[in-house]
Amino acid sequence: MAWTPPYGPSYINWNSDYTSEKVTAEIIRHDQVDPRMRVRPNPVEVQRAAKLLVEMLPRRAIFPILGADRDGLESGLRREAIAAGIDDRVHFLGFRDPVEPWLAAADVLLAPAVEDAFGRTLVEAVQVGTPVVAAFSGGHTEILADGRTGILVQPDDASALAAAAHRVLTEPGLGERLTAAARAEVSARYTLAHHVDAITSLYRRLSRTDDHARPDHHHR
Repeated sequence: MAWTPPYGPSYINWNSDYTSEKVTAEIIRHDQVDPRMRVRPNPVEVQRAAKLLVEMLPRRAIFPILGADRDGLESGLRREAIAAGIDDRVHFLGFRDPVEPWLAAADVLLAPAVEDAFGRTLVEAVQVGTPVVAAFSGGHTEILADGRTGILVQPDDASALAAAAHRVLTEPGLGERLTAAARAEVSARYTLAHHVDAITSLYRRLSRTDDHARPDHHHR
């Protein structure tokens, strides 16, 4: 299965025995409109990539799209999926909480958003062992090192997105290597202690800057 990133609250310490088969069955049963449903940025590229991957993969692939339809794109995407003959593969599942079972059961997470400030979903995905293919844009480039902790592709390029996902799905051991390296790095960088240290360091630098900029009142 390949996935687009979800939108909404989630927690990276989740642990479960969910399997791809269990979640696939639930996806097919519950593909229905949710009043909070919105689509994450750039779902069009995921759907185009989905069409390519359906043709490339020898086994059945499904593409859940999770999140709230902020931009009102879902109805158009559903029509395009029907026209492309992949409406049985693309499933719009809306807002899901908790999201961890969906992330953990995925074979690969597709994150096509452009200029996403941070991309928390990428961090959550690797923490539950799911490899990530993302657009080389915004916060994605701070979280992932291309070829080492994930795969980054040019933004707005469905062919590149599909090719990278295909590589993760078919190259033996690649997904495991990427997620092992990514999980180690994320666990070291995105912790409460690391965050406190970073904020404290920033305040100290700003304080020193302010001291240097302050007029010397002893010399008039």
